[in-house]
Amino acid sequence: MRADVRMAKRQQITDTMLELEQAAKCGDQGGIYVAVRKLAPWKPAAKPSIRGKSGEFLTPAQQLRELCRHATAKFCQGTDYQPKGILHEGVQVTVEQLQQALQRLPIRKAAPPTAAPSALWKNSAAELSKLFWKPLSEAWGPGAEGSAPSIWKDANMVWMPKPQKDSSILANLRPIGLVHPMGKLQADPELVHLIMHMQHEAQYWNNVGADTRPVTPTQGIKQGCCIAPYLFVAYTIMVMDKLSAQMAPGWQDDGLTWYADDAFAAWLVRGVDDLRQALSDIHTIISVLRDHGMEIQPDKCAVLLNLHGKEKSKILKHRI
Repeated sequence: MRADVRMAKRQQITDTMLELEQAAKCGDQGGIYVAVRKLAPWKPAAKPSIRGKSGEFLTPAQQLRELCRHATAKFCQGTDYQPKGILHEGVQVTVEQLQQALQRLPIRKAAPPTAAPSALWKNSAAELSKLFWKPLSEAWGPGAEGSAPSIWKDANMVWMPKPQKDSSILANLRPIGLVHPMGKLQADPELVHLIMHMQHEAQYWNNVGADTRPVTPTQGIKQGCCIAPYLFVAYTIMVMDKLSAQMAPGWQDDGLTWYADDAFAAWLVRGVDDLRQALSDIHTIISVLRDHGMEIQPDKCAVLLNLHGKEKSKILKHRI
């Protein structure tokens, strides 16, 4: 039996290597990643253990308190928007539309502990759509407020350590929001009223061991929400428009690149005046980002210079 097990393992490794070679030939980055993950040794996921300011160990209750304080500073410094009015005509949703929305749920998308896995919702879409259609029709019908149950809009927060970072430091943890599958159903763009109700008074639940505590976010995009990427794209376009109004015409087309919440700017410096303008532009970019609620992380910012010529040392000494 042991020989059979060893042979099966060797065959599995051989098959995976063939998959890796095939993916590499086809340029399939996703296939390469999957194959490499299969070959990599198993490693348990590291759980963050938050420490105090002096590096001291904290009890679970103290960790949760520090985590909530960090989340409050990160998400709760604004004013929560409260939707007003009612749905005059209502939003008509059919059983078929609800079923189609449930069937679009990603199977591997993680769900909060209070909800069944997304795969179960997807596979049971026909039955669940009939079950939820009536309460949805009443909640979104003519004269209704368009509100949603808190269980649909709250998010259970999972704080994932960033790669190659000390997970005992709160700033090195990345927040991931797990939202109930019913809170991930896609809505048409005109359903602004319903969308705002899905955001209003939504809570982020933080857990350390058996202890749990919520915070109510009032700024930023909602963690785990399916419309969050669209909102951030709209926000990014707005910030880029603000930058365009203050920068030289055409500079943004060639000199600025955005990737998620990272911004990369470039300048071609031919003399002192160009360098002075580049430094002024950097100041403008930082000011615009701060004016629109972005927090600048100094330890993640860098300016790379590649200067040549006789005046290089003089310029660096007097201008930087």
